[in-house]
Amino acid sequence: MEKLAKLKERKEQIIARKEHYYPKYEKHLLNQYLEYKGNIRVFVRVRPILSQDFKAYGGTQESFDVIQKAIQALNNSQLSIELEKSPPQTFNFDAVFGPQSTQDQVYAEVKHLIQSFLDGNDVSIFAYGQTGSGKTYTMGTEMSKQTSQGNQGIIPRAVRQVFGEIQGRKDQVQEGQEEAKEAREDGMRVSVQEIYMDSIRDLLNLQNVITQNNAISKYEPESITVTNEAQVFTLLRKAENNRVVAETMCNERSSRSHSILQIKLGKATLNLIDLAGSERLNTTKVEGDRQKETLAINKSLSALADVISAMKEGRFVPYRNSKLTQLLQIYLGSSSAKTLMIVNLNPISLNESLCSLRFAAKVNSCSA
Repeated sequence: MEKLAKLKERKEQIIARKEHYYPKYEKHLLNQYLEYKGNIRVFVRVRPILSQDFKAYGGTQESFDVIQKAIQALNNSQLSIELEKSPPQTFNFDAVFGPQSTQDQVYAEVKHLIQSFLDGNDVSIFAYGQTGSGKTYTMGTEMSKQTSQGNQGIIPRAVRQVFGEIQGRKDQVQEGQEEAKEAREDGMRVSVQEIYMDSIRDLLNLQNVITQNNAISKYEPESITVTNEAQVFTLLRKAENNRVVAETMCNERSSRSHSILQIKLGKATLNLIDLAGSERLNTTKVEGDRQKETLAINKSLSALADVISAMKEGRFVPYRNSKLTQLLQIYLGSSSAKTLMIVNLNPISLNESLCSLRFAAKVNSCSA
């Protein structure tokens, strides 16, 4: 614990520096801190009860207050859920954000991973949860709904951080600083794709598709070089319009696919992934195409959990069980890669929340 405290103190000093470019020894210390905390981490975020929940789920403010208290963030890393006629169940994670948590607070724990990507490491950040649990809000995937900067999610904040670093490196090169001169001036490239029904669709080029029966080795997404934030956001809006969505009992505009934004800088890749909503068929009562979609979504989510837990345990990793894990294999498997799963909970749906927590515990390989 003493070693971790010292690393954390030094890490905060590094992050607090005004300069954008970090000398090599500082990169090493930041990476050492992240590795000490774990290259695979799991956060949990409980969304607040919203005004539209009264219409969607019924009930009174008093009954919703009782429901809200059934899921409690006991401290910064522990959460308890209490169902009727059963004892409370407690889970431990790397971080827990309660209903009052802000986008600023969540990103404060994420920005170090973005810096790790800028330092040359592959980083993957997933948002997981049932439909309507706040995944898209946390990630900031829907660019058309971006309002104030304070409410923006991980994606727009990460894009700003990346371009801030790039500009900082350029400025220091102009000032003649030797460390900064070593920074490569590789262009930043962006691709956006979705996995729908175990097929891969390029959201920036809809003619580029790999179906269930095609080998993923034949797939190469369209990668567009960008020079500023506005260009990235324009591409994200285009991708948003092309993504597969549908109305379900839980959400009038539910994402039926996994959305993957890839940002490449030099040899490093940042994957920002808004996973499709997990759903239980006996709860949603969907039929036809919606039922097929739900089965495909749940199968790929289960495959993802199997992959991450196998990585943590150091055993054989079954990447080939889904297109999602095949696509991400080269970014998850290296020893320096960093992976973060943010599990989002809807407090109205206690049984579904418990399923999400069990999924998260499997990924995290620790539950009390």
